[in-house]
Amino acid sequence: MIRLASAERVRDELWKMLASSKPDHAIDMLRTVNLLRPLLPEIADLEGVAQTAPHDADVYHHTLRTVRYALQLREWLKGDAAIEASEAGAAIATALGPHLPRLRQMLLTTTAAERRVVDWLVWFALWHDVGKPSTRSTDQFADGALRYRFLRHEEVGAEMLAHRLDALKFSRHEIALARTVVRAHMRPHLLHASFGDAPISRRARYRFFRESEGRAAEAQAGIDTLLLALADYQAIYAVSPPLAWQRYVTHIAELVAYGVAPDGLEEVRTPLVDGHTLMAYFDLPPGRQVGALLEQLREAQAAGEIATVEAGLALAAELLARDV
Repeated sequence: MIRLASAERVRDELWKMLASSKPDHAIDMLRTVNLLRPLLPEIADLEGVAQTAPHDADVYHHTLRTVRYALQLREWLKGDAAIEASEAGAAIATALGPHLPRLRQMLLTTTAAERRVVDWLVWFALWHDVGKPSTRSTDQFADGALRYRFLRHEEVGAEMLAHRLDALKFSRHEIALARTVVRAHMRPHLLHASFGDAPISRRARYRFFRESEGRAAEAQAGIDTLLLALADYQAIYAVSPPLAWQRYVTHIAELVAYGVAPDGLEEVRTPLVDGHTLMAYFDLPPGRQVGALLEQLREAQAAGEIATVEAGLALAAELLARDV
C-alpha cells in the first residue's frame, strides 16, 4: 500500500527521517519492516554487497556508518560541539574551525521548500555508493583471494540518485547539486593519495573546485563533496580515528581553505586577462583557442604563477607560440 502514497508525501516523510537525530536507525528500521525496498530499492540493493579491505563491511553497513559520520558533521555545523569528544572529530573541528563561520554562511542556507543545504549531507552519505552493486567486478588471485572493483561507481550512482530525486519531486537545483557531489566524492580520496605527506598544490586545489562544480568561482558543491569525503573516509575503517587520519584531515582542510578563503577561489573570480583583451592584443578571432587560453591563464593565476595583466599576456604569448 505504500506505493499508493504520493511522491511528495514520501519525499517529505523521508526528509523528516533523515533530518532526525538517528537517520541511520530510520533507514535500518525501514529495512526491518520491509519498507526500504518499495521506497528506496537502490539502497536496499546495497545489503550483502561485499567489499575488499580496507573496507570491513558490506556496502549497506558502510553506508549507514557514513550516514552517522555525516550526521556528526551536520550537527557540528549547526552548533553542536559533540563531535569534539572523539579524537577523530576533534581533528576535524581543529582543522576546519577557522573556516566555520564561512561554512555556516554557505551551508545554513535553504535550497527549496525550506530544506537547508546542511541537511543534504546525510542524503549525500546515504547515496554516495549506490552505484556499487551494478558496477562490481571480481578479480581472483592464485591463492583464491578475491578483490572487488567498482569502476565508475560514482558516475553510475550520481545518475541513479538524480533519477530517484526526480521521482520524489525534488527541485532541479537540488538534483543538480546532489548529482555533482556524488559524482565527485572519490576525488578528495584520490588527491589525498596522490600528494601523500606533501601539501596539495594550489593548481590541484583549483582544478578540484573547477571539476567538482563546473564553475571555478563557485564553491558550494566542492565544499559539500569535501564534507562527504570526511564522513566516507572515516566509515571505511572499523576503528577510529582511521589510518593516516590527521594527514587526511589536513588535506581536506587545505581544499576547504582554498574554497572559502579570500586568497583562494576569490582570486580567480575576476581573471587578470579576459577574452576581449586576448583577442585585441593578439588579433585572435572568437573561438575555442581563446577559451583554452583563458582557462590556462586562470590555472596559472590560481597557482600564483601570474599576478599582473602583463604577466598574463606574456604567458599567453608563450602558449600561443606552442600552438595551444
